[in-house]
Amino acid sequence: MKHKLAILSLVLLVGLSFSLPAFAVVVFQVSSNVRSIRQEGTTEAVGTVVLAAITNGNIGAGSSIGLDYGTKLITTGTVTCSAAACVAPANFILTTDESVLMVTFVTTVAFQAGDTLIITGARIDANAFGVGTITADLSGKSPGLFPFTFSSTSVPVADVRPQATTVEINPTGPILTTIQSFSISVAENFSQALTSATDEAGLGPAPSGGTTVDSVVELTFSDVPVGVTISLVDFADSSSTLTPTTMFTDFTADSGSQTTVVDIAITATSTTANETLVVNFTASAPDAVIPPGLFLGSVTVTLAGGTAPDVPTFVDNTQGTVRVSGPTPSPLVIISGNGQIGTVGTELPQPLIVKVQDENGNPVAEETVTFAATRGGGVVSEASATTDAQGMAQTRATLGPEPGTHKFTATLNPRTVRTFFASARLIQIPPFPFTRVVPHIVAGDGFLTQIAIVNLAEEENPIQINILSQAGDIVRTETNTLQPSGRANVSTGEARRFAEVTTEWAIVGSELPVGVSVFFDVRLPGSETPGTAAGVSATKSLRTIRLPFAFAQAGQAQTAPLTLGLALSNLSGNPSVIDLDLLNVMGEVVVQDSFTLAPFGQSAFVLAERPAFDAFLRDQHLFFGSVAIKASEPISVIGVGSESGQFFAVPHFSQAVSCFLAPLFPPQPTIIPHIAEGGGWAAQISITNLCTGENPVRIEVFDQAGIPVESFLGSDTILLPRGTAVFSSPEGERFDAFPAGPRWARLTSNLPIGVQVLLDFKSASSEAPTSAVGASESPPSTHFALPVAFAPAATGQSAALTVGLALANVSDSTNEILLKLVDLLGRVVAEESSISLPPQGQAAVLVSNLPAFKAFLNSQPEFSGTLFVIASQPVSPFGVGFFGSAFAIPAFAIPNGGQ
Repeated sequence: MKHKLAILSLVLLVGLSFSLPAFAVVVFQVSSNVRSIRQEGTTEAVGTVVLAAITNGNIGAGSSIGLDYGTKLITTGTVTCSAAACVAPANFILTTDESVLMVTFVTTVAFQAGDTLIITGARIDANAFGVGTITADLSGKSPGLFPFTFSSTSVPVADVRPQATTVEINPTGPILTTIQSFSISVAENFSQALTSATDEAGLGPAPSGGTTVDSVVELTFSDVPVGVTISLVDFADSSSTLTPTTMFTDFTADSGSQTTVVDIAITATSTTANETLVVNFTASAPDAVIPPGLFLGSVTVTLAGGTAPDVPTFVDNTQGTVRVSGPTPSPLVIISGNGQIGTVGTELPQPLIVKVQDENGNPVAEETVTFAATRGGGVVSEASATTDAQGMAQTRATLGPEPGTHKFTATLNPRTVRTFFASARLIQIPPFPFTRVVPHIVAGDGFLTQIAIVNLAEEENPIQINILSQAGDIVRTETNTLQPSGRANVSTGEARRFAEVTTEWAIVGSELPVGVSVFFDVRLPGSETPGTAAGVSATKSLRTIRLPFAFAQAGQAQTAPLTLGLALSNLSGNPSVIDLDLLNVMGEVVVQDSFTLAPFGQSAFVLAERPAFDAFLRDQHLFFGSVAIKASEPISVIGVGSESGQFFAVPHFSQAVSCFLAPLFPPQPTIIPHIAEGGGWAAQISITNLCTGENPVRIEVFDQAGIPVESFLGSDTILLPRGTAVFSSPEGERFDAFPAGPRWARLTSNLPIGVQVLLDFKSASSEAPTSAVGASESPPSTHFALPVAFAPAATGQSAALTVGLALANVSDSTNEILLKLVDLLGRVVAEESSISLPPQGQAAVLVSNLPAFKAFLNSQPEFSGTLFVIASQPVSPFGVGFFGSAFAIPAFAIPNGGQ
């Protein structure tokens, strides 16, 4: 076959070891003045960190100590030092980079036992959840010094706790007069004082654009009956340490059940814990009489303080029911079914049950209770029901189509109505411990999508698949039980290929680990085979993501995607604000854009067609860089590139990496298992720096025999902060033979990187590529699974006709490879053990041509299953399918070697 595979891969860095002298630098005391804070937000805390060196040597110039809180530092603080050589604080430099406060030694300082280095006044944003980490890098280079060891510890500077409140409803006196008093008590049930704006400001200025406010208790009265008036009396019973204020005025419901809000600002005058706010109200009813059992409705209490713009609020809402009670029990009471949570358009799991009773609390039979859906567009199964011997009546309730709070009522008579509240969610996340997301499923206009779900466990594995629309509604739900090592397929179906275009997304939940692949192919009407295809792995949910990006004006004949399409899905029941930054190869932001994804919503678009990107790219002849995505809620992303009509996957990289700790704990080498050059193939490699520091990258390329060779990648490069480097094989060598054979590469970097491999094939008579394959780097492992399919060329279905497999041996030992072909039920149908890789060697094969597999596949009209790779040493795989054009086949590492 004309389409050969060549390989580039990255190998694990071998750790260095050496003996250490008997001295160390240790953290002997951490004083953080721990402050409990009620919420996430701009709530500052002052921490002190004390370090002592126990050594008979020196701390070298260039050594550093860092405090990483995983959040923004508002003030960097100051440094003092008791060592004799610390003649001035100028011996140290304080720097900050987003979340990291670093103290750098700029002179060689001799520390004696008991000497201290103290950092004070470091003020942080409380998003850290109060935990920071101290690290020390004392490896500065000076003549005659020995290596130092270091210790690290978690530093609690602010103790962020979720709000916990208790709401007590305290009616007083019998219901016999025109005015009935009642009080609401809001008490913190943990040992913490309310924090006022004055207290907040006393610890230092708020960050730019932020603000500090007094804590606020918000009381929301809902469903207040017609004619009932609520009046605020006083706060006399509150803790003496509180100064509450409110602008509340009397409220009278005059047009049906209404809602009113009471905001009470609180100033704390001391730090006494467990304060209690008691708000006294009165209620008056029409005709100078309060009917027995009158409900004033529910009250929601929200306690918040210290908020700032663009910072999420973290509060718990505690709901209680305010009722003016008396000696006569209510004739109608809710027994069960209130407060349920369900999916829009579905029946609530529990029935709505009420009880009718007399004035002594005894059940009353043969009474008629009517039920109705009053908010949310829901329905009830029984509009009326007669009470049984226990006084019970019930109905089933189905939620309406809109998310939010839905209401259902039970009515005994016009004055006796009870309300059931229910919360309607757009979707129900599959109730399984493992979740994978398919952010984009497209059908119509020639497109077809297939999802392959591979069981990575050797046990039966229940799965559930929720298919959702772009608006976040469940289109359908599928359940299955995968056999050990088995597989399931989900397809949009050939019947939808040329229908109107629909876009969906999916959540796959499983009891045990699974691998999920997504395949897209498109064909023109009348064609027997797709014109282009793309394959990509399903994704996890993230908040910060980077993707390589390239753009060329139409007609440019280089290996670069002309456009980059993005599909994003929101895995949260809250709107997710998406910020997009386009960065050039220097790491500079050249375009900014933002939009909002609806709860559980999805969006798919071509980046170059967004107005902000188009305005910049229209003036660019050729552009390389990356796209940084930041979301306020977890999202999943799929990226697709297009080169002269050929689709290919664009991998994305998580930025949830510890850039600061990388110098102490270097990232593992990045492996590119396959580089194709010659015979019509060309390669392009993009390397993206995921951190804000300068990042040297060492590049090693090996041939199939494991011998280092030269390549277009060179030997090393230096990535600028957040920058990107792009390497392309010479176009003039595209049609050479394969003099060096397939190759692979290992990239070793100081900081985390993301790598994309783009291979394209062009015939000698073609002006544009007829195949393009995009894939990310491949972390090494000993056990992998790849979904595969085989079909004769004439069948014209969406299946990989052949599977190309490239394996790079990242070890220094000979690597014996066992390949198992497994059907959908998990049964082994063929085994092949003819592949042996030399140390740091590589092989590229067509799976369907391996003797054992060829004998089996030639006897099958078609086959769909899984290829399991079992290696004696760690390898990195690279899978390619071919159906009209080549596309990547993701490989999934099997946890614990499949055990």
